[in-house]
Parts: sequence; C-alpha cells; structure tokens
Amino acid sequence: MNELNYQLKGRIFFIFDQNIRMNSIKWGIIGCGNVSEVKSGSGFQLAKNSSIVSVMRRNAPLARDYANRHNVPKWYSDAGLLVHDPEVNAIYIATPLLVTIR
Repeated sequence: MNELNYQLKGRIFFIFDQNIRMNSIKWGIIGCGNVSEVKSGSGFQLAKNSSIVSVMRRNAPLARDYANRHNVPKWYSDAGLLVHDPEVNAIYIATPLLVTIR
C-alpha cells in the first residue's frame, strides 16, 4: 500500500500519493453551505483541470440538494467518508473557523 501524504495549507487540505501524477484536481468540499454556494464552489468547477467530485454537510438532505444543484456526483453527511473517498485528491474546508477547530 502506498503511503499517503497530508498537507494543510490554510483551509485547503491536500491528500496526495507521491507515486501518482495528478493531471487534475478533484475536490471534496467539507461544509457545502453559504461560502461554497456563492464564493468558492463555482470557482473550483470553472478552473482548468479542476472539478468537485464530492461534498459533505452534516445535514444529509442539504448535502444531497447541493450536490444535485451543482452536478456533483457524490455527497456525504460524514466528513470521514469524504476524506477517504479515493477519487478526492484535494479537500476544501468551508466550515466556520470555530467549527473547524473543534
């Protein structure tokens, strides 16, 4: 099994395997709420070689709704499942700072 490396740069959490060359960024968003709705989410979809492949929100119906409206193939209500999603190679943490610290 290859060892995964984790890096936290601000509020963006990169998960990468040094043996795999990354041709595109496949985002997972933790906390798909107001910030990712109007500020950052669309940028990830519009950027070259970038796409959102999964989103997470504790409220499952709202996570599903966000995924459906933004054509995101997968949604979760558990952050651990998104972090371990093999398709995700970068994670944007869009939760309020106090929630992120806990």
